[in-house]
Amino acid sequence: GYNTSVAVWVGFIGLAGVAAETGVVMLIYLDEAYEHRRAEGRLAGPADVAGHVQIARLAGGVLAAASDPRCDGRGTVFGGDG
Repeated sequence: GYNTSVAVWVGFIGLAGVAAETGVVMLIYLDEAYEHRRAEGRLAGPADVAGHVQIARLAGGVLAAASDPRCDGRGTVFGGDG
């Protein structure tokens, strides 16, 4: 096994909190986007909902890449492969 210190456990708890917060933000965004598009009559069926979910997933990835100061704009870090 690995030696895990208190600092490692604090990091795991913090990481779990960030992951949960990101998930909640994404769910709130999807709910609001769905209600907005439904009110405008722009949702014709399940395919439209699936399309918007894929766009939201892409937007999350773009925001994550853009917020990384090491990112060079192509989604790579320091010019590497990923």
